[in-house]
Amino acid sequence: MTKTILAGALMAAAGCICSVLPQQARAQTSVTLDCSGGSDFCTASVNSPNVPLPLQYAWRFDTSTKVVMFPANCTNKRVCSFTCPNFSGTFVVNLTVSGANNQFVGSASTPALCTPQPE
Repeated sequence: MTKTILAGALMAAAGCICSVLPQQARAQTSVTLDCSGGSDFCTASVNSPNVPLPLQYAWRFDTSTKVVMFPANCTNKRVCSFTCPNFSGTFVVNLTVSGANNQFVGSASTPALCTPQPE
């Protein structure tokens, strides 16, 4: 019984000491993908402290059988726009972001709205 009480007291003391010692701050990285600002474009926001620049943006679009056109290459761009000649609806956009040395920063996915463009 005495050993149990002593062990409990030692663990409590160790917990108190550890809680007083400063903890190392760890930089958080995050990738946010927003396609809700309207139709036919998505924007990426990246919080990546201590990641070597420039950032690399790899976009993937799950369009399956839908015809989606891209007026410009979206690779390594923070904003990607697209058009849908004969389709109105949503599809999934995936984004992976890496640092200059190919260090993984983060990824995100979200639905995007596409609407037919007038001719």
